[in-house]
Amino acid sequence: MAPVVAYNPRIIEHGLTGIVITSPMDDEFVGAVFVDSTRPLYLMHRELFRIKDDPTMTRSRHIRMEEFFRFGDVVTFTGGNGFMLAIERIDQKSFECFFEDGKHQIESVCVFRYTDFETTVYSTLFGEIDVDSIQLGGTPYQDVAIRCFVHVDYRGPNDCRFRAIRVKSIEYDDAPLVNDAPWNRSCKSKLPIYDDDSDDNYDPLGLSKPKTKREDILYKKQGKIRERKNVEDPVEVYCPPHKRERFVIGFFRTQDQNIAPETWIKFDAFWNDKTRCYIIQQYELLTTNEMAYMRTSQPTVEYFAELLQEREKLQLLFSGNEDAAMNILEEEIARVRKAVYDGSFVGGGPIALPAPRGVEAVIRQEVPVPDGPFLEGRRVQQFLIGTQHFIDMLSRFTGCTIKVIDYSHPKREKLEFVIKIRCLDAANRARVRLDIATEYVESYLERLSDIVKSIMCPKNYEACEKLRAPSCKPEEELLEAISTLQMMCATAEKRAQSLQSENEHLLGSVFNLSRENSVLKEELKEANDRIGYQEKEKQWMEIENEHLEAEVVKRSGLANSYDRLLDEVLDDDGDTLPEIFSGPSKSDTSFDSGFESEGENSSQPVEIPDLCGALKNVTIRKKKKKNGM
Repeated sequence: MAPVVAYNPRIIEHGLTGIVITSPMDDEFVGAVFVDSTRPLYLMHRELFRIKDDPTMTRSRHIRMEEFFRFGDVVTFTGGNGFMLAIERIDQKSFECFFEDGKHQIESVCVFRYTDFETTVYSTLFGEIDVDSIQLGGTPYQDVAIRCFVHVDYRGPNDCRFRAIRVKSIEYDDAPLVNDAPWNRSCKSKLPIYDDDSDDNYDPLGLSKPKTKREDILYKKQGKIRERKNVEDPVEVYCPPHKRERFVIGFFRTQDQNIAPETWIKFDAFWNDKTRCYIIQQYELLTTNEMAYMRTSQPTVEYFAELLQEREKLQLLFSGNEDAAMNILEEEIARVRKAVYDGSFVGGGPIALPAPRGVEAVIRQEVPVPDGPFLEGRRVQQFLIGTQHFIDMLSRFTGCTIKVIDYSHPKREKLEFVIKIRCLDAANRARVRLDIATEYVESYLERLSDIVKSIMCPKNYEACEKLRAPSCKPEEELLEAISTLQMMCATAEKRAQSLQSENEHLLGSVFNLSRENSVLKEELKEANDRIGYQEKEKQWMEIENEHLEAEVVKRSGLANSYDRLLDEVLDDDGDTLPEIFSGPSKSDTSFDSGFESEGENSSQPVEIPDLCGALKNVTIRKKKKKNGM
């Protein structure tokens, strides 16, 4: 690092970038900016945000311009001697900042380090800061990039304190920031001397490379907490799928300090090059119900025998039909078979061979397959398939040529197999390869024999061997076979009867559904007919409504003309209305009695006077009267 230049009024620096660590203050200096730990705080004078009166600028815009900054803004400016002289620009901030509980808090990536006397915290924004262990709520692991909220306590010019008070999260992308800590800057990271993407088994120095590439990120894994000797020790977790890797909780919560060892957790982790282990970035405790699905049985030979025996029982029960329980059992059998037989020897890495001496030589070895129950009946084919898969992996591991040779003779009743091992290498190296291959083959055959024995008769294998002895009578074997076949036939008949009854029930259901379908079709047809009739009736009613509306309009016109005529014939001098039609007068009650008697003799027609003609005559007489006058 370059030496720090002493500040004086003559030094002016351009392009300084800092973080505003205060809210706008009502004072001569309205704020302060933090650049780095080697420089003082830069004070912002009120004149920097004061704008001259502009008639084209509204008052609200003028106020916003004067309040140009906020807490946590990233400002690029020109400064000198601890004062901000001009603001060049305000950049977009990439971290969270807020004011809560009377504290200015800002998000920063922190790295922790523990010594015998103190705890050192490095912040990527503010350098070395303090820590409040009580408010932090847990114990962070050292040399891990952890996102924390930092309390910014501004007390005056060049007097500001930073303290980590709360942990937010641990992110995989922040892991390289660990190298920015002062105690890690001098440590140079060592690059691997080989290419991880190459298919070579060895690097240029002859060292072995790992068989499988390490995963950088692990999601939703499960493991149990290991026991700690001291409270200050990191909390490690044992993960069964990754037995050779070390897992450490990045931030262990205070509320979980009293958790007993062997407690299962679910977690996400990532590989940290600095600590050379997996860092658990978040975790949660598993309850008893969540742990119920986890396998408690270890993949051993005895457990494998129990699974195969259970499969035979299920096959006899379901008679070859697929079932969910059968699928689950097959998955478990495949898992245990792979763990017990399929390349378990590869876990130790490549073979440690001595330096070659002498010329190449061919060494052969034969391992006879012992006579056992796995060479009887249909188990022979299973034995050959499983053994072939095993010796293929063993050949790739040891570099030897391994084959299964059938020495059985057609005239002999027993089968005879031999496993031949051939190795081509320097004499001292070939002997090592051959011994290792022979040891694994013999161990494989012993375990296979134990499995079949426990399947056939796990409790009393000697009694089963006596039944297969030559002294056993053929009649007894025949009777036993007949009884077994009868039992299987009875089971098949019951199954057929149940299937037949189920088929009849399904046919009856189909017939009922067809009848219901036909009834629904008829109802649908009737409903369509009713809808058509209602539509026609609606059209008829619309036509009739239009006719009635026309009649109403016509009659309303006639009523208006009658009213006009009545107004013309009325006597303007106050005389009574002349007699319009000959008949009973108003005082004559016989006219009204005619309407009263209408209910009694409704069949007789009532004569309606000609009102139009009478009005016409009255009009003519009135005109003549006016002309005579």
